[in-house]
Amino acid sequence: MSGLTNSIIYRQKLPLVIILVLVVMLTHPLVVPMLNERNNSTHLDKYVPSAEKPSLNLIYYVATNLTEVPVLSNSVIAGDHLTLKAAWTPSVVNRSRLEVFAPAIPSSLTQDLNTHTIEIDTRYLGNNATCTINATAWLINGTIVFQTFVNVYIGNFFVPRVTVTSPNGAEVWSGINNITWTASDINVGDSLRYQVFISSDGGKSFDA
Repeated sequence: MSGLTNSIIYRQKLPLVIILVLVVMLTHPLVVPMLNERNNSTHLDKYVPSAEKPSLNLIYYVATNLTEVPVLSNSVIAGDHLTLKAAWTPSVVNRSRLEVFAPAIPSSLTQDLNTHTIEIDTRYLGNNATCTINATAWLINGTIVFQTFVNVYIGNFFVPRVTVTSPNGAEVWSGINNITWTASDINVGDSLRYQVFISSDGGKSFDA
């Protein structure tokens, strides 16, 4: 009976093993494609946001006032060390370029960085001028987008202001007197030098 029992158990195990092998063989080929599709989906997810068109926020600020002000075509903007700042949103941009062209000087400035925000100090144009501003962005899927602003007058250079405080008119002087004045310059980094001219004939001629 012992041998018969063992024989019956063996016969019962054999179909079970065969069934398990068949199940594994049928299931295994299906597992691989599922994993591959999942990996591809994760890879593609990185590029899905790039289908969204980014928007540009072009602003400027100056050395004496860091408040950000929007830049528009056909506008006048001015200030000491006027800095343009182009910020692309959303952050699907991995490279951007900002260009300022002043053909009347002539002069141009270009900044190109691997970031979605970029700045240029327009004082390095060397003079005040009407400019064209180009902002370009490279998206992570290789698409290139740009926006152009035209007829933007950019002023960085200003004439100093001088006010004579003494004499202030109608004085009759004799002997030695002090001439005093106050001066200011929007270009805070500039050094001011003074030269005084005096007229004794009602302004027909002046002597230093």
